Amino acid sequence: PINDKMIAIKFHTTFEDMGFSYSKLEKDFDFDLGIWDLASPQKELSKFPITLEEFKPITISPSGTEVLRGGFSVDIVVNLAKDKIGGRTTLAFIGAIEKNPGEKLSPSFKEINIEKIDLFANLAAVKMTGSIDFIQDDPMWGDGVKGEIDCKFNSIDMDISASAFFGNTTYGAPELYRYWKVEAMAILAAPGIPFMTGVNFRGFGVGAYGNMSLTYASDKLDVAAPPAETSTFSGATFTPDHTVKFGFKVKAVVATTPKEESFNADMGLSGEFAEAGGMTFIRFDGDFFVGSKISERHIAGKAFIFGGVFAEYDFVEKVFDMGAYVNINKAPISTPSGPASLALHIDKPNNLWYFRAGTPSSPNIVSVLGTSIGSYVQFGNQIEVPSGFMDATRDGYFAATGVSLPFSISPSAVNN
Repeated sequence: PINDKMIAIKFHTTFEDMGFSYSKLEKDFDFDLGIWDLASPQKELSKFPITLEEFKPITISPSGTEVLRGGFSVDIVVNLAKDKIGGRTTLAFIGAIEKNPGEKLSPSFKEINIEKIDLFANLAAVKMTGSIDFIQDDPMWGDGVKGEIDCKFNSIDMDISASAFFGNTTYGAPELYRYWKVEAMAILAAPGIPFMTGVNFRGFGVGAYGNMSLTYASDKLDVAAPPAETSTFSGATFTPDHTVKFGFKVKAVVATTPKEESFNADMGLSGEFAEAGGMTFIRFDGDFFVGSKISERHIAGKAFIFGGVFAEYDFVEKVFDMGAYVNINKAPISTPSGPASLALHIDKPNNLWYFRAGTPSSPNIVSVLGTSIGSYVQFGNQIEVPSGFMDATRDGYFAATGVSLPFSISPSAVNN
């Protein structure tokens, strides 16, 4: 059995000089892998021919009464269709030596593991790369399996990325529950599908999940490099959550034609439903790029303008958030200190709200013809209290007049 599944392995290999030594004085083990024969006869994994490439020793931290835990691993190449379709994995054989008080050393075999399988296909019509990962006894994810695959169809010049994740865990719950996530995204070759005059659809994505919660990182308002939008759920973090019944996201990629580098963008709509019933949140988000092709926009420096927008409403907390950001690196204008951003937050139950485009401690800075201009605008009842004029304003005024700018403000007068 491997990962609790019965898999037939036919090795037909020999080895010599494998063993270990133990120093009672130093209580130290020394393991010698020995010499292994990787040549014929033919070896098999579930009746598929395989090639053994390398044996390596493994050391694992012992637990309980174990004084040694480890073994060896071997790299395996599986040939599913000669050299055109196959996979690669590492098979690990694990054992341990235990020493109970007053007893002799007791060796035992523990398990055989396959942690990951890399897949490939190199056919005339399609080229494929992918992987399958096995998860065992993870504190959060429990036990599961996840796979990813990227396909390029040569005849129609289309790229498809897909992934799936299935597992079970007790994380955050009194008993075992199952979770799952699937997603797929397709990028179409130019010119794509007509959408409106001068703009075409260049891709579509769809994803769904159950018993998992989704979180977007920092709302992308502090993004200094282009996001790598390679999947439907790019930029999101998932956590097992038995209170979530179902979540989804749909996505579209659009671009100008005939030159996609003039402008291209992603647009997404996502939502989540609770196990108890009712929608927990709904969200719209998008990223846009100017100056780079769709396949190159995640490379730093390719898009001279890139940014994003989002709007989200949390039905449970009754909170609305909206934001936008933009990075510019096109003479004579640039954002040298990071993106210029704005945000709107409305917390109805607590009667808190703000709008801000920059803050006193982190103003939006735009450089025009080599001159940096810092600014911020904020209002509401939950804003950052300024401690004085910005350094650039104060220093510039003093340099011009020789007089320091006075400034005083009552913190209680700001957020009331």
